[in-house]
Amino acid sequence: MRYPPFSAMANLLVRSEKQETALRMSAELGQLLAPPLEQIKIMGPAEAPVPRLKNEYRYQFLIKAANRTALNELLHRARHFALDRKWGATALVIDVDPVTLM
Repeated sequence: MRYPPFSAMANLLVRSEKQETALRMSAELGQLLAPPLEQIKIMGPAEAPVPRLKNEYRYQFLIKAANRTALNELLHRARHFALDRKWGATALVIDVDPVTLM
């Protein structure tokens, strides 16, 4: 199944108080990530297992990579994308080698 420690994995969580905004942000991030680099598999965007938590709508991407270097490059691109678009400080949550996918 290529889960850590045999591969690198990250969960990107997009959050917003408005569902339309969360959907738009997820779609924009999805366009940035597509097409995935070689040896990277991207699943999503999809609703998080708990789609609404504390008045925030949540969508996620699950990313698996053959090595950490490729994953780090992709995560840096996603982070800079969010900063350039002036997303809120907690709009994009990056969890590397997540223990849970909530």
